[in-house]
Formats: sequence, C-alpha cells, structure tokens
Amino acid sequence: SEAGAGTDPLIADTDGDSVLDGADAFPTDVNESSDTDSDGIGNNADTDDDNDGYADADDAFPLDVEEYIDSDGDGIGNKADPDDDNDGVDDVVDFYPLDPNRSVFGGQKALIVAGGGPYPSNYLWEATKNMANYAYEALKFQGLDKDDIFYISDEENSSVDSTVSLEAIEQAIKTLADDSSEEVTDVLIYLVDHGGDQVFKLDETTFLKASDLRLWIDELQSKHSVNLILLYDACESGSFVAPLTEGNKYSRAIITSSNVGQPAVFAQRGYTSFSFFFWSSFSVGAEVAEARIVASNAVGFLFNQVERFDADGDGVPNQKTDKTALAQFSFGQGAAQASDFPVVGQLSAPSELNGETSLEITVDSVSGSTKVTTVLAFVETPDRLILPNDEAITELGGLELEEAADGSWSGVITGLDIKGEYQISILAQNNSGLFSQPTESNPSSVTVNQKVGRDPIIDADTDGDGVGDYTDTDDDG
Repeated sequence: SEAGAGTDPLIADTDGDSVLDGADAFPTDVNESSDTDSDGIGNNADTDDDNDGYADADDAFPLDVEEYIDSDGDGIGNKADPDDDNDGVDDVVDFYPLDPNRSVFGGQKALIVAGGGPYPSNYLWEATKNMANYAYEALKFQGLDKDDIFYISDEENSSVDSTVSLEAIEQAIKTLADDSSEEVTDVLIYLVDHGGDQVFKLDETTFLKASDLRLWIDELQSKHSVNLILLYDACESGSFVAPLTEGNKYSRAIITSSNVGQPAVFAQRGYTSFSFFFWSSFSVGAEVAEARIVASNAVGFLFNQVERFDADGDGVPNQKTDKTALAQFSFGQGAAQASDFPVVGQLSAPSELNGETSLEITVDSVSGSTKVTTVLAFVETPDRLILPNDEAITELGGLELEEAADGSWSGVITGLDIKGEYQISILAQNNSGLFSQPTESNPSSVTVNQKVGRDPIIDADTDGDGVGDYTDTDDDG
C-alpha cells in the first residue's frame, strides 16, 4: 500500500537521493548514502573513507583499507601487486620495485651536511649531530657503503669526511656522481641544522644560499643523468622549495620539514623531529614517499609543523602531481627490520577543568612486538606566542609516563592554569628506538578545556620583525 511504501526500507527512499533506505547509510540525508569505514561520517564529507590514515586525495584506493598506492597504474594496489613497477621482475627480488628501468641494487650516492657547528650559543648542535649520525646509519643499513656516503660535519667522528665550509659542500655536490667504477643513477642530499629565509646556516657567520645550492645541483644534473632527492630539515626550510624547483628540467625531489616562515621542532635531542620520523621509517624499509608521509603526519599532528615538498618541477609544493611524482623516486635497498612501530591505545583524561591545575592522563595500552621503553606526553598550552622563525624549538617539556602492571601508562600533568584549550599528545618509543606514528585516524592526542584561570597570551608582532611583542624588547622596531 502507499502508506506502507513510506516505511518499507526495501522500496522507500526517504531523502530522495535514488538510494533505497535499506541500502542507504544515511536515509534522511540527501547528500550521503555510504559510510565505508563506519565512522559515522558519510563518504562525501569524510576525508579518509577507508580510515587507513591516508587522505582520499592521496589514496589510489580510497575505499580499500588495505591499499593506498598503485605505482604502475595497473589497477592493482602495491600490497597485492607482485610487480609494482611492471618491469617483469617480482618485487621480492627487485631492488628498485618502483623503478621500471632497473632492478639490481647499486649506483647510489649520498651527501650528509651537519650545519651549525659547535659554537657556544648553538643549542641545536646536539640534535643536529644525532640526526646526521642517524641518517648515516640508516643509509648504511639500506645498502650504501662508507664510500657511497660523503659526510660533512664539524663533529670529531671517524665517519666524517670533511669539515663544514661552502667550498667543501660545493665540491661534494658537483662531484657526487663522479664514480668511474659504476654508473651513478641516484643521489640523496641531506641538510640539517639552523635555517632561515632561503639560507642554511653552516657556522656562526656562514650561510649557504638557496640560489647557490640551485647552481650546484643544476651543474651536477647537467653532467650526470641522475635522480636527485634533497631532504632539508631546518627552520623555514620550505623557503628552499621554489628556488630549487621553479623551471627545473631534471628528475628532482625537494623535501623540506617546515613551511616558509615557520620554525622546526628538534625536541628530545632531535629524536622528536621531522628528520627522526623520516629516517626511522626509511631505516625499516619505507620508500622515500612513504617516509615523507610518516614524518609529515607526525610533526603535523604533534606540533602543527607543515612540511613542503615538490617533485614535479613546477615550484608549487604539495600538489597531487608532486605526490605522484615522488612515488617514482626510490633510494636504498628496501631492507626491512624486524622491529615494528609501537601503537598508542586509548587516551583517558578529563575533557574539562574548573580551576584544577593538574590532571592525570592514562594510556590504556601501547602495543607492538618490540618492548616499549618510554611513553611521553607533550602539552600545547592555550598561549599563542610568536617565536623567531629561524630558531628551532628544542624543548617541549615532555612528561614521562609510568607503566602499570596491567600494561597501561599514566602520569600527572601540572601547571594547567591558563584558561582555554590544552592539547595533550602522546609518543611511545620501543627498544629499537622507533617512535609511534601519529596518524589522522589515531592522532594519539586529547583536548582538555580549562574553564578557569588567567587569560591566554595571544601574541602580536607590531613591527613585523618575526619576534612577538611578548618577548620583543623593541615592539615598534
């Protein structure tokens, strides 16, 4: 009957979207009908339909939680595809599973530059050394010999080949592919320490300009047909993207850890930074594109740090074409380590405070096959201070949580006396030195609203010098 037709889900279409109510996840919403990941958000509004941690815009299989990339465009995701680059060599024996032009490992060179140096006021130097050394070990684990890595640093270290200078870096870059014993096909350059607007700090008074770096890598690629990857972790490192890529005609990928005009985080002696998340992922077998995503997500969710990269040569960063192009770059032999990344479980904390200045936070579990040794809680306060763009953030005040007999971790956070929203984020580290990886589906963070307390400081920069009025001794310049 007509009366029954309005309630029978087999024939009714309440919202008139041409999807019958029985098959419609949102029978009263004309704009939605499907919810692939059952998270209560319709696919049209959901930015990650399969809840796999990769936004639909970056996901070749937005409705398949098991797949997100299809390197050879054959319609089969890389996890299921036995030959990701369709070169006739199965991935299990292909050292370059994403490059259809080669399959035997070799022809790779790397340059590491630890800038800054040990001058008295360089509080970033320890983190710089740690990350440069970490990159060196990661590259060696992925198949490069000592002779394949040129290491420039002012640290007294047996692995170091040269002290830092403009001349040493220029010479190293221009000759990086000059190897008569084999054809060099791939080069990777890693720069780490202080940065500024289109400059990389080499010591207290010496800076490498992006314009000079462009000339040197252009000369390298004009002499040798090589794929070049440049990874730059420093404050304002995103200012290097356009100068190094605009009008570029070579196979070149530029990955930078922070946006133009943004400081970079190097907390926990560098072990909470874009560099660490990148190299720790790379060292356990992630491709360059995958390691970039892990590092980008981690610093983005934890610190609102925005990385910038370009791989299509148009000077405009973070486009879909850049993501597609970067997936074609490969480095290292893809050796996988047995250790896995720890996974942070459910966080418990009060959502609201009414004048209490402390709270207990609990993580119900941290899972993983490798023993978890440390769980840290980081707190972002309601204060919004403007810090110098070219000064790296090295201290975040992480609270170390304690493990209970039931496998949970907890601790008491104090000093919550500012009115407004606090964001509390969790990182876990295991015995292998690997940290948990925050993702969109599991950001490992909670928000607590303090209803009583002093008003937050919302900083301004009256004279536009990059230093907020709260800390600036000359507000009007």
